Amino acid sequence: MWQKIQGVRIVIKDLPSDLDVEPAIEELRRAVAKGKNPSSFFTRITLSKGAKFLFDSVKIDGYPLLTIERIDTANSYLTYKKQIAKIDILWNKTIRIVDGPKIDLTGPMPLTEVDRRVKDIDSPIEWKDKYLDKIERTLMAFGYRKKVFHKREALEECLKILHGQEAEIEKRNIGKNLSEYQGYLEHESSKKTAHTLWKQLSEAVATRSIDNYQ
Repeated sequence: MWQKIQGVRIVIKDLPSDLDVEPAIEELRRAVAKGKNPSSFFTRITLSKGAKFLFDSVKIDGYPLLTIERIDTANSYLTYKKQIAKIDILWNKTIRIVDGPKIDLTGPMPLTEVDRRVKDIDSPIEWKDKYLDKIERTLMAFGYRKKVFHKREALEECLKILHGQEAEIEKRNIGKNLSEYQGYLEHESSKKTAHTLWKQLSEAVATRSIDNYQ
């Protein structure tokens, strides 16, 4: 298996899946820091089985782990893969409980997939934190006393209440407009030269008589 990260080609071959990487990495780092060569016979006999497996299995740009820089690169990559594996197990184990979508982290950019999925989860949580309390307070002020919003019948009841409030607001606006109009007609009818129709129109609007207005 090989991967390329940040311009570095990493080749991993026959590395045991159950290998405890961290102590093996530290062992190689200490040996190289002391100027030892993990490929030499005398150094290899002092290394643990895990450190030898790691040295033999991992190549950076085609070269063995003979420098601290290469060892650190291998460590970063293997730690990254370990974390991805943990996320994969945790996600798919947890998601079964809520019957949610599984996550596929085998692609070239698994963190992008993780980020997308986390945003999908964050959206309803963020909506709850930002808007739910405000909606609840508003609906309570409009007469809705229940605290259930996720059921269809609750939403339908909320819509009825909102439509009723919308109609009430429209009614008040119409009443205001009619009062202003009636005031205008009354003002015109009070003029000395006003035609009698002004008075009749004013009275028709004041009494809300459609027939008389016509």
